Amino acid sequence: MLFRSPRRTWIFVRDADGGVIERTLADGESIELESQPVYLATGIPDAELTIGTRRIDVAPFVANGQVRIRAGDFDALVQGASPIPAPTAAAR
Repeated sequence: MLFRSPRRTWIFVRDADGGVIERTLADGESIELESQPVYLATGIPDAELTIGTRRIDVAPFVANGQVRIRAGDFDALVQGASPIPAPTAAAR
């Protein structure tokens, strides 16, 4: 899994073992994630995420100008399914 930042931002990644990557990325910098994270967040809405050879549209995961992707969403993306919809106010 490859994460690329077109401009300077922060990234926060938690893996299944509880390990955390938290750092600042420079313009155009990429980070290779060796395992599927359970959570990924970044401070810009136009980040680029590639799983295998497939570029992922992160727009469904943008809230308040930040990308936030959770474990179930990663599972769906890896399997090629649609992301899990966010809960609505009525469903809470």
